[in-house]
Amino acid sequence: MVRLLWLLAAACGGSPSISIPERRTEPVAGAADIVPASALDPGKCDDVPNIRLEQLAVGVHRGERVALDLIPKARVVCTDRCRGEYVLDVDGRRDLLLMGIRGCEATDDGYLCEPFGTRPTTRYRFVGTYDQPRRLAENFTFAIEKYCRVTPPST
Repeated sequence: MVRLLWLLAAACGGSPSISIPERRTEPVAGAADIVPASALDPGKCDDVPNIRLEQLAVGVHRGERVALDLIPKARVVCTDRCRGEYVLDVDGRRDLLLMGIRGCEATDDGYLCEPFGTRPTTRYRFVGTYDQPRRLAENFTFAIEKYCRVTPPST
């Protein structure tokens, strides 16, 4: 199809111009780091085992209620319109999709990423259930039940 459009433009004496949708993976505007009021106090998420992200890749605790300590990352993709979600890289090939929270959308002023902002720096303990993909190319999902601020370690 692209080749046909190029040939038609060239035959009519025009310069072929093809618009390719822009793809982004990082949000570029909006509040950088937001600590939402819905984040529970530290300790309110200590009622389940806290696992490491690396354990997801091998299927430990699949389908169980667990906690993960992490800093969420906002990922925005722009094709016809911009939208996004909060994710975390699991193994360099697949992401952990944080389900049950809003995510990102385009606005007239840039991006609105809720509840954590466009570039979160605050660590949270997320409590929920994760599912491992059936196929290698699919992403992991983590259905969030609640999340708490994690107290930074004292130095």
